[in-house]
Amino acid sequence: MMYLTRTLFFGAVHRLDQSPTGMLRTMGHDYKIDITVKGKVNKDTGIVVNIVDIDNVIKDTLKKIDGKLLDDEVSFFKKNKPSVENLLLYFWSEMNELFTDAKLERIKIEQTPFTSGQIVGDDAMNVYVTKLFYFSTAHRLHSNYISDEENIELFGKCNNLYGHGHNYKLEVTVKGVPDQNTGVVTHYKKFEDIVNENVVELLDHKHINADLEIFKDVNPTSEMLLYVIWDLLYDKIPNLYKIGVWETEKNYFEFYGPDHV
Repeated sequence: MMYLTRTLFFGAVHRLDQSPTGMLRTMGHDYKIDITVKGKVNKDTGIVVNIVDIDNVIKDTLKKIDGKLLDDEVSFFKKNKPSVENLLLYFWSEMNELFTDAKLERIKIEQTPFTSGQIVGDDAMNVYVTKLFYFSTAHRLHSNYISDEENIELFGKCNNLYGHGHNYKLEVTVKGVPDQNTGVVTHYKKFEDIVNENVVELLDHKHINADLEIFKDVNPTSEMLLYVIWDLLYDKIPNLYKIGVWETEKNYFEFYGPDHV
């Protein structure tokens, strides 16, 4: 099976709660949308589907929403809150049956650099929303369970006695069915507070080996960091689905919990 993703952009505005003065309050976003389709490669043409056909389907749908005040000008959002979750459900319902030579597999929408969501074909009832956080941390890769010589051979300069640092990007993903009243899968203010208070404040501008008791006997690799972060969050965020860490622009790690196969 071959997968093809097309990226487009649109802008839209939605209402906020009414201001104390009674004036209309709105918020707008420049959204990025990735549409992924899947199918078998046609042996005669060498393609799954003509990209022009994909663009036509997407653009016809975007015309209904691009530049609009969603709550007032798009019928779907007169009944459903214009959250990123409901935007995903809207696009899925509009486009799911329109591709003839391929099947819609995934839609991802980036609302801001810090918030994105996606919906996947084999689980289209659920929406996955990811929030992005940052922290800067130093560590030394050194295992107490192997010799000093083995540590140097395995970790090289990362075994430097004084350690080294990274500007980490932390992705925390929750999964769920959007609430009919709020349009979201979690309370995002509480969600962000939990991550900031339990993870970011704990790790930011620290030397993991020297400053954090939780890593006293743990080699602070990104793999082990994910284990620790999961343990810090999973009982506080009931619908936690995945955590991911960008250690560098070249190294990314993700963990779906101990029960994920």
